[in-house]
Amino acid sequence: MNIEEYISSGILESYVLGITSEQENMEIEGLAVQYSEIKSEIKSIEQALNTYSLKYSATPPAYMKDKIVSTIETLEETKHRRDDEKMVNIKSQKSFDYKVLLIAASVLLLITASFYINRLSEKMNSLKDIVASLAVANDSLSQTLYAQHSKQQQTEKSLALLKNPMNKMVELKGLPKKPDSKAMIIWNTASKEVYVEIENLPPPPDNMQYQLWALMDGKPIDAGMIELPKDSSEMIKMKSIEQAQAFAITLEKKGGNPSPQGEMYVMGSI
Repeated sequence: MNIEEYISSGILESYVLGITSEQENMEIEGLAVQYSEIKSEIKSIEQALNTYSLKYSATPPAYMKDKIVSTIETLEETKHRRDDEKMVNIKSQKSFDYKVLLIAASVLLLITASFYINRLSEKMNSLKDIVASLAVANDSLSQTLYAQHSKQQQTEKSLALLKNPMNKMVELKGLPKKPDSKAMIIWNTASKEVYVEIENLPPPPDNMQYQLWALMDGKPIDAGMIELPKDSSEMIKMKSIEQAQAFAITLEKKGGNPSPQGEMYVMGSI
């Protein structure tokens, strides 16, 4: 049995207010003996109702005492009047009793309604927290799926480049500055498009940037600036190159230079 769900169902509040059936009373009283949580919740509800009643009960004004005493004296003085007058007084008294009962019933209804409204408000706040948590989880899942989709697209693009028979692959190997650095050039001899895949190049300083060069007859040709990707397997599209015998990467100032000025990190011949 799920005690928390049973307590949250509202049946204990109905039991305290005396609006449950005989069978439900027996069931609740048996569970209260068996489960201390239910017994404690019943006491808590009774205390809450008592507190609420005391808080919102109105104290009769002082002048009411004099008015009641005066009424009693009047009734004593007229008790020997004619029978029809006695009947009128009795009916008036019954009408007064009926109004008192009506007011008491209204107060009880107000207390009950306020109690249930408070419980409903607590449950609504709890539900809002659950919805907010689900929204955060959904956003996180969406971001993960988007990242996986982007990675899959990049992988498919890389495979397509590798399978294209018009593409030449040139491996750029590390030079003494960084021997373990590598890069892969894919150069399409038909479209002249150039892609580079970086592997293990160190992050450049803030004011520096890697620059790709195509080498033809010993002359360097600017092939574009390299923005290191977050994913090392990403293929970066560079400037188109008409002719090349080799490729190299140097570290230059931010924005690059018209000719190599910085140290060369990797190089490879076609």
